Amino acid sequence: MSTVIDGGRRELHAGECGIFINTTGRRSTYAPGSQVQWCETPLLELPAPVEQDFLGDRIRASPRIRTLFREGIGCGPYVSLALDTLRNALGEALFAAWRIEAGEGMAGHMPAPLLAARSYIDLHYAEKPDLETLAAVAGITPPYLIDLFRRHQGTTPMRYLRAVRAQAALRLIRHTDMSLARIADSTGYGSAFHLSREIRQFHDLSPRQIRQQGTFQPVHPGG
Repeated sequence: MSTVIDGGRRELHAGECGIFINTTGRRSTYAPGSQVQWCETPLLELPAPVEQDFLGDRIRASPRIRTLFREGIGCGPYVSLALDTLRNALGEALFAAWRIEAGEGMAGHMPAPLLAARSYIDLHYAEKPDLETLAAVAGITPPYLIDLFRRHQGTTPMRYLRAVRAQAALRLIRHTDMSLARIADSTGYGSAFHLSREIRQFHDLSPRQIRQQGTFQPVHPGG
């Protein structure tokens, strides 16, 4: 997803989400076949200077965020005050969930062992760390680590690892001309076959089909 906000371009890749703020205009374009969810609201008071058109970091859209999006969209168009109130409440919950996931002002509320394991996965996903390794990094037992991930992330450590690896591979498929074998090697899949099988499970398309959508644009030196 490419978005031009007040004249500045911002990018979000597959599986990522973010929050934009604009004062004069916003225009977004998507790759063919993309599935994009979004919501918007007027701000009575800007939470940041006007020049800051991207709030916080890009983050992976967690199961919690996807669920809130799905429920909000399920409310449909305005038909009653009660439904509009519910839709607004879901929007506020979505923003709160994004703040939790992004750690904006609330990182201290996330258990330190969870943050340690999550950070290790984000850095070492290609090494395919097992549950015991992640628990040792976090300094807790494997069952306790699973419980923390389920309560705070809505998933398990190993599913989180799978998602991180898949998103890393998707970014390379979409935005580079690297061969599938090389992408598989750099993201820990080992072979193009295993990469293709995993990506198809996450995206319902093969890597070759994703690349045929034409999202990759080579960057020329000096361009």
